[in-house]
Amino acid sequence: LLFGGVSTATGKWLNSLSVLQTDSWKWSNTNNSTKQRILGDFPQPRSYHTAVLLGDEKRVVILGGNDEAKSFGGQSVSVLDTSRAVWSWFHPTCRGRQGVPSGRTGQAAILMADGTSILVYGGWDPSSEEEEEDVFGDAWLLDTETWDWSRVNDLRMEKQEDDEGAFRVGHSLMLLPQSISVNKKAQKTDNGDGDTNAEQSLLPQESDDAAKNADTDANTDTAAIKSGEDVLVFGGRLPNNGLASDLIRWNINTTNTAIAAGDNDNYCDIENESIE
Repeated sequence: LLFGGVSTATGKWLNSLSVLQTDSWKWSNTNNSTKQRILGDFPQPRSYHTAVLLGDEKRVVILGGNDEAKSFGGQSVSVLDTSRAVWSWFHPTCRGRQGVPSGRTGQAAILMADGTSILVYGGWDPSSEEEEEDVFGDAWLLDTETWDWSRVNDLRMEKQEDDEGAFRVGHSLMLLPQSISVNKKAQKTDNGDGDTNAEQSLLPQESDDAAKNADTDANTDTAAIKSGEDVLVFGGRLPNNGLASDLIRWNINTTNTAIAAGDNDNYCDIENESIE
């Protein structure tokens, strides 16, 4: 599915939806195709939004993005339902006890392990009237069963008192599989014939402090990701107009973070540095 964007021919924002059939590698435009006619009102035209496929593999959630005048926030959520022969758009009413995400574009969003919750982190609002550009460092969860927003613990960066590195746009998120073990010190196990096996950390460059926090109980596998709520954050543009090239492991239920690759000083200035 390809939704929205900006036309290179006219410079106008789009809300068209195209489908790439991967069995034939042919594109079809759903606006003109009677075979894939879509019911409901299309979302407003936009670019730099995110599209997340839910765990049922039948619904796609469109979040954020911007047009010429504004950015779209947490109350502007659109869902494409493909569960029936005729697809349909619907626009749920989203609320939150702690509010909803402000209008933003260029944020990152991923589906969490439960298959229904979407994590949204960062982004910026190019339409903000503030003197300094409004780059965000907040994180939110959207429950797609109730359509309620809730805040989660913000990303906190080690070695940075002002946490500037947590504010970013154009970055990537990846959910770590629940079965992967990270931050775990090498642990030898006897297989019965005298041989021992050592289980190594998935991310060998993580900080010692994070490793200690993850291995506080020697009798339990505290390092294993059981909740499916550890994510990797990579790259993005920072408020100082620099580019981040770090890789961070972040548990959204705690303030714990660990640099998995690179370090907190591993940024480059867009104006003065080139990326090789």
